[in-house]
Amino acid sequence: MKNQFLVFSICFLIGFIVSGCGKTIDTNYVEGVVKLDGQPLAGACVTFIPIAENGESAGGFSDDNGKYRLTSTYGDGGKGAFAGDYIVTVTKSKTVPLEKPIEHDDGSVTTETTEHILPAIYRNRTKSPLKFTVVKGKNKFDIDLSTKP
Repeated sequence: MKNQFLVFSICFLIGFIVSGCGKTIDTNYVEGVVKLDGQPLAGACVTFIPIAENGESAGGFSDDNGKYRLTSTYGDGGKGAFAGDYIVTVTKSKTVPLEKPIEHDDGSVTTETTEHILPAIYRNRTKSPLKFTVVKGKNKFDIDLSTKP
């Protein structure tokens, strides 16, 4: 999860710098709760991917209660998402120790790996069953996931 957050943060920062600090575009507030098998899911990465080719993705991470709030690169203060239709992906992984460490040619050793917690269908933008339409103003999209979709 730390790696996902780092990548998302770097992309957000680069986009903010490239776009110019004073430039804002009207976005819409988007929040919701992510649940897995009826229970709040903390630390999930929620990404809204626009169906329109010229759209912009927005994303966020769920807190301890499963609540997420979207941010975007070019939006008003980085908040929200543009109006439009989206396919939504949700990812969450955990770090687990390897049974046997892997020694690399450069002398480094890998002692752990990352495992996906959610079924692959939720991570795949072409197969995700999650689709939402963001409208002007405030939007609330709760996301109910199942370990057996």
